[in-house]
Amino acid sequence: HKGVDVALLAARQLRARIPTLGLVVGGSGPVGGWLAEAAASLPWVHRPGAVHGADKARWLAAADVMVNPGQVGLGVFDGFAAGLPLVTCRDMPHSPEVAYLGHEVNALLVAPGPDAVARAVQGLLDDPAGRQRLGRGALDSASRHTLDRMVSQFVAGVAMWQASAPRRSGA
Repeated sequence: HKGVDVALLAARQLRARIPTLGLVVGGSGPVGGWLAEAAASLPWVHRPGAVHGADKARWLAAADVMVNPGQVGLGVFDGFAAGLPLVTCRDMPHSPEVAYLGHEVNALLVAPGPDAVARAVQGLLDDPAGRQRLGRGALDSASRHTLDRMVSQFVAGVAMWQASAPRRSGA
């Protein structure tokens, strides 16, 4: 559901034009076996598995772009914190965190499929100023969408719901 297959197909297209391109696929989800087989002959595909803390920060610091063609979720906050523009596909069954993405603000939301993803990534790699602008948008998003703020908004929402819920007598 994260679109790893689309990311790999897009990376293959890009690698044909950019011989130094590498793809890092973090995580230990259900496509691990398929990915290991698909990437066995692709030394430029790195699969560090589940990464956390300083290890995750190092991988993100080495990246120019974050690509998640499928369902985006909490990973958007990792990209924001690293100042990375995100490329994802619109019209997908995303998690609620997609609401934090703005096309041409901190992300590029493109048509589904490897061709559109490859074009978007190529555009960002060819336009350092545009990539930096979206990276600044990501950092700005990180400063506005903090865990404390999300928890406060959740608590406020529950409180509003509780205040408006009808009370049952005798309960």
